[in-house]
Amino acid sequence: MTSGQVSENKRLTARERWFREHREVRLYLKHDEYEFLESLASEEGLTIRDFIVRLARELKQLKAESSTLGKLGVNCKPARVIECINELKEKLVIQMLKYALCREQLEQLEKLLSRRSSY
Repeated sequence: MTSGQVSENKRLTARERWFREHREVRLYLKHDEYEFLESLASEEGLTIRDFIVRLARELKQLKAESSTLGKLGVNCKPARVIECINELKEKLVIQMLKYALCREQLEQLEKLLSRRSSY
C-alpha cells in the first residue's frame, strides 16, 4: 500500500470505508416471496443475506461434484448428486467384487498350474 492510499483511508470515516469494501445488492421480491425466503433463513438461524450466500456456495459445490461425477462416467444433474454418488459407490463395490473374484480365480489357476508343472 502506498502512502497516498494510507492517508486516503485515514481520511475516510468508518462508514465510508465499510461502503467502499461492501457492494450493494438489491432484490425486489413480492411479499409472499420475501416471507418464504425469510422463513427458510430463520429456520436455519441465518439472515436472508447469509442464507442466499450459503445457497450460492452450496450450488457451486453441487455443480462441481456433478462435473466430477460426469468425468467418472456418472451422468447426473446437481439435484441428484447424492443419488449419483450412491450409484457410483455401488458401481465401485461391484468392480471391487469383480476384481476380488478375478484375483481369487487367478490364484486358484496359478495353484493348479503349479501343481501340474510339478508332476
